[in-house]
Amino acid sequence: MESALDAGQAMQFLIAFTTLWILMCFALSLWGGWWQLTDRYRGTPSKAAAKWRFESASMRRMAAYPGCLKFSIGREGLGISILFLFRVGHPPLLVPWTDITAHELESLVIKKVRLNFAKEPDVPLTISLKLARQIRDTSPAYWNLDF
Repeated sequence: MESALDAGQAMQFLIAFTTLWILMCFALSLWGGWWQLTDRYRGTPSKAAAKWRFESASMRRMAAYPGCLKFSIGREGLGISILFLFRVGHPPLLVPWTDITAHELESLVIKKVRLNFAKEPDVPLTISLKLARQIRDTSPAYWNLDF
């Protein structure tokens, strides 16, 4: 009898945890603006020339993605995706190079670059200066920026 009760409680916990996880992922996507970007920029590069995994970024309203993003570059643009566990509500993005502007942010401690997207200017993506330079240096024909 106890094992059946334990199995039932375990199943309830699993259902509750999974439901909460899905809701949290969707809430982060809506709050930070990822979901808004998918309306205009859903996709992946057809052939990625370079990839950076386990990168961090932040979006509007302090929505943070610490160490769970993958950036890839291709002829079509910059690909941004999230680790599988967090993918709910976060389809992969492909932003054309011509839609990206970048501005270095002034900070005393950490150097960052804010990416703005032409079709969704209210949803910025902030990445490290190091990652921005790696992307720029790997794709000079597409993204020629000074920072």
